[in-house]
Amino acid sequence: MYATHLDLPQIASPGVMALLQARLCDALDLAARIKQAYWSMRDSSSFERRELFEACLEEIDECIDSLARRIAALLGVTEGCVHAQALKGSLGRYPLQASCGEQYETAVRMVLARFGRAVRADIEQAAEFGDADTVDVLSGVSRKVETQLWAAEARLV
Repeated sequence: MYATHLDLPQIASPGVMALLQARLCDALDLAARIKQAYWSMRDSSSFERRELFEACLEEIDECIDSLARRIAALLGVTEGCVHAQALKGSLGRYPLQASCGEQYETAVRMVLARFGRAVRADIEQAAEFGDADTVDVLSGVSRKVETQLWAAEARLV
């Protein structure tokens, strides 16, 4: 355990740490899925989709850093390796058999929505734990994910 001047009761809360770690694993998995889609597209609309995926990935990377920093602030150890993602990720399987940009874009939209639902549930749980700072971090993540989902869905119009 590290010495700290933080006087937060939730530092020792395994519940807060577990939900933050679960979302970190999911956010890392989400980023990997976006990269998979980016790398795999080969149809005529791939340039526009790649721009969408790049913008989304930038935002998700910021979410990853926010979650990891909050874990560190609470004196936890971040579990950001691929092995941790495989064990703790909750986003389901990625459709590796997708064959066109539209299918990759649909897969990204679906996983963004799934991740967003999990983050919103965690906001409520963090509030029950009485951890306002974690609620704030998760709310920021939720806003970024909702914005990226909106951008991806706006392409459908």
